[in-house]
Amino acid sequence: MPLGNRLLDSARADRAGDLLIPLRDGISGLRSICMGLQPPDLEARDLAAGISNVADTMRARHGLPVYVSVTPPDAGKGLPRETQTSLYRCAQEMLQNVVKHAQASEVYVYIEEDDGTLTLSVWDDGKGFEVPGRVLDFVRQGHFGLAGLEQRARRLGGVLRIRSAAGTGTQVSIIVRLGR
Repeated sequence: MPLGNRLLDSARADRAGDLLIPLRDGISGLRSICMGLQPPDLEARDLAAGISNVADTMRARHGLPVYVSVTPPDAGKGLPRETQTSLYRCAQEMLQNVVKHAQASEVYVYIEEDDGTLTLSVWDDGKGFEVPGRVLDFVRQGHFGLAGLEQRARRLGGVLRIRSAAGTGTQVSIIVRLGR
């Protein structure tokens, strides 16, 4: 093969190699999205175990102590898979908010089932914030995650409660009636 053709083939191979990098990144991103549609933590486990795994990941990635309490120990086990997935996503968002905004030194996650109600709460000892009166105010302040939590709670037939003030930490809870 003449030298000119070999150089042309080499340039094409280099160009093809350059194109493979973003293609591989795109495939990796697509796989992550697909895995996120149905959390692998919930495939072989229940809600409490899945959320405990999220807490372990937060602890490992950010060095933030995250404690999980489940009362009774089987809380949430009988929930439909879609409800468990939605509550799992809420817990992820709540914990991400703590990491992004709270400057907390510790976090507590409570999953409590009592008298036909399941409550998922995340409490931190961080800097807190002034809670606006309406969800629309969350969006205006740039807190899209809190608005999303409120929407998920409503879709589950539940409510979102936020307790916070500057300097006092924050408690975010989703309360859902069971058997609806």
